[in-house]
Amino acid sequence: MYSKIDPAKAALLKLDDVEDILSDAEPGERTSTSKSTPAELALTRTPDTGEPCEHAEEAPDNADARSRPRQRVPPLPRADLKVIIRPSPGLIVRELRSYQVAKAIIQATGRASACKGEDFIVRLRRGSNIIIVSTPHEATAATLVKITSLTFQERPHPVKVYLSTPKDLSKGVVHGIDAGTSEEELLANLRVRTHGVRIVRACMLGQSQTALLHFEGPQLPQLVYFYGGEMPCRCYQPTRQFCPICRSPGHRPDVCPNPTARACDVCNLPNPEAGHTCVPKPQSQSPKRRSRSMPQHQRQAAATAAPDDNGFSQHQQNREGIGPPTGTDANKDRHQFEAIRTQMQAFMDDIRTQLGQLTKTALNGTQAAVAETEAPKDSTAKDKIHHTELRNRLRQNLHKITSTTGSNHIPQTQTKATTSKHA
Repeated sequence: MYSKIDPAKAALLKLDDVEDILSDAEPGERTSTSKSTPAELALTRTPDTGEPCEHAEEAPDNADARSRPRQRVPPLPRADLKVIIRPSPGLIVRELRSYQVAKAIIQATGRASACKGEDFIVRLRRGSNIIIVSTPHEATAATLVKITSLTFQERPHPVKVYLSTPKDLSKGVVHGIDAGTSEEELLANLRVRTHGVRIVRACMLGQSQTALLHFEGPQLPQLVYFYGGEMPCRCYQPTRQFCPICRSPGHRPDVCPNPTARACDVCNLPNPEAGHTCVPKPQSQSPKRRSRSMPQHQRQAAATAAPDDNGFSQHQQNREGIGPPTGTDANKDRHQFEAIRTQMQAFMDDIRTQLGQLTKTALNGTQAAVAETEAPKDSTAKDKIHHTELRNRLRQNLHKITSTTGSNHIPQTQTKATTSKHA
C-alpha cells in the first residue's frame, strides 16, 4: 500500500519523531509486578477463620490492579495509516480516556459523517504524551491532519497533527547540509543512483546541518547526490527523548505535561528558588539509561543453570536433593581415592617386575641352549642333522618369546598368580 505513495500525498508527511512512536511498550514500562509471598499473606489472616488480623495493614483500593501482571497491548494494524496528534503544553494525556479523545476528534472534524468512530482506532501514549490514531482509509487520514485543536471540558487545546512515516520506509541521515534548507529544495536537488530506491521525503533536523531522508526501496543507499555533489548516507538511529523543562525522559518539551514545573539544571530540584544552593545530583540518582549488559534476572538464571564440577546444576540439586559436599565428606572421598591409587600403582609395579624377570630368564636359557647345540667340526652327519633340528626348534621358541615380550603380554598362568596374590 505504501509503495504507491506519490509526491502529492507525501506532502502530508510532517516532521517525524526522533524515536519510534509506534512501538507498543512505553519507556521504562514493566510487564510484571511483585506479588506477596504466601508467608506474608498468612501473617495478615487468622488461622481459624481466615479473617484479617487486627494488626494487618489495610490494602489500598487498587491493590488487586497492582498485583496483577501488566499485559502488553496488541499492536496496531500494520497496514493502517498512523496519524500522530501532539497536544500543546499543558494537556496531560494520561488523565484522559481513549473514548473521550475519540469523541473530541469526531467533534473537531465538524461532521459526524466525515469521520466515524468505526473508521479509526485511538491509542494513548501516556509516556510520550501523544495520541496515535490508526485508520485504513486515506480519506479519514486526510481529514484528521486538518484538525488544529481538540476540546475537553469546554476548553480548546491546540494540537499539532501529522501523518507518520510508514514503517516500510527506511531512514537515513546526511551531514554537512546548510541549516535551514527547505524541504522543497532538498526534494528538488537530492537524487540517488541505487536501483529501485527513491527519496519520498526529506527535511532538516532542527537547526542542525543534518538532513533526515526517507527512502522507498529494498535497501538504504550508501551515497546520495545533492546538486550533483556526492555525499555519504548513514543509517538513522533515533535518540531517547528528554524534556529540559521538567527534567524527565520520555517526551519532548513541546508536549511537556507540566510546562510550568521548572527544575534546576544542576541538582534537578523542582521549582527552585532564586539563589538556592545547588548540590549536584549523584550519578546513581540521575535518570536511568538503557543498559546493554545482561539483566540481573537473566544473570541469576544463567548462574543457576550452569553445571558444577560434578555435572549438576543448582536447579537439579534443588530438585533431586543433591546438596554441595560438606568438609567431612570431601576429606573421606579424597582418602579413598588416594588409597585406590596407591593399590593400583603397586599392582602395576609388581606386574612390570615379574614380566622383566620372565623375559630375562627366557632369553638367557635360549641363548645357552643355542650355544650348546653348535655342531662340532668333526661330528658325524647324524649328529649334524640332530643339532640342526634342535637349533631350529630353539630359535622358533626364542622368536615366540621375543614377540610375546614386545607386546607386553603376560602368560595366563602368571596373570592368575599375580591376581590371586593381590587379592
